[in-house]
Amino acid sequence: MASAEFDEESESKRPTVQVGDPFAEKLLLEACLELMASGAVIAIQDMGAAGLTCSAVEMGAKGDLGVDVPSGVDGDTGAVRGAAIRAVETVTFVTFKPGHLLQPGRGLCGQLSLADIGTGPAALEAGLAARAPLDRNGPDLWGRDFPRLTGASHKYTRGHALVLSGPATKTGAARLAARGALRVGAGLVTVASPTAALPENAAHLTAIMLRPCESAATVSNRISVSASARAPISPD
Repeated sequence: MASAEFDEESESKRPTVQVGDPFAEKLLLEACLELMASGAVIAIQDMGAAGLTCSAVEMGAKGDLGVDVPSGVDGDTGAVRGAAIRAVETVTFVTFKPGHLLQPGRGLCGQLSLADIGTGPAALEAGLAARAPLDRNGPDLWGRDFPRLTGASHKYTRGHALVLSGPATKTGAARLAARGALRVGAGLVTVASPTAALPENAAHLTAIMLRPCESAATVSNRISVSASARAPISPD
């Protein structure tokens, strides 16, 4: 009805219009203008004939805000369907969706928040969310199980990381992974390298051990033998 005109001859349409208080309307307009001038409101949209849904989407786009997922992002895959807005902040409910955590959707969500609307696990049990809650990789997920240094700690209590190297001229990724393992706290780090690539790896690595290894199958066999040797012997 926002585009319709009303005059003395439009009596039949008058019941459609809710007649408000002109003084209250003026106060509301002035309040909105003051809020916008102060910066407290970052987006405002006249609902008009566009309808509730379209106006909400437009308002979110103007304020760089995504509700549930940014408009245009597939919540199940994170893929962009044609075009999508890049939100500064995205608020979702009940549980995160794959589209919040997978690229390119993750990069379009901005700051991601999970709002509590009072549903909790009951929403999942009732089928209001299609899947089990998703976990974001971060200290909140694994921090409690991360080994901490104590006065009795030494390199043999901090784990041993094994990294398989590629052939000669293709060893960079293995060295980066090995350095990363050492940096995050592994007590020992070994790069298993093809013999032809040993000089290349040795020229770039310090504090990291090297062992010749021609294939992943060799490593697998050695691990299996080592595990069998350490397994308890059955009394039978």
